[in-house]
Amino acid sequence: MIAPDALLTLSKDVITRRDPAGLLLFQVRTDEMYFVPHAAAALLKLVDGSRTLAEIGDAVMDLEPVADRPVLISTIASFFSSLAERPVVEVWS
Repeated sequence: MIAPDALLTLSKDVITRRDPAGLLLFQVRTDEMYFVPHAAAALLKLVDGSRTLAEIGDAVMDLEPVADRPVLISTIASFFSSLAERPVVEVWS
């Protein structure tokens, strides 16, 4: 699982393309394509190397203040962990 203080960035080897239903991600190194829906694409916009996982969670909390923060952070960490395994997202601790 990704630590809350880890910085996240989209891999330089990923090409993105908008799709009517979300976002297509093509990982050049592995020659694999992934699809993420609009809500996940909005999260990826926050992954620019300047925000930690906790800061991304805080930004989402600003949009959805009734969410349970620990559950939200865990869900976001799980999502980004799955992208880091592919490697679409890079994690800097």
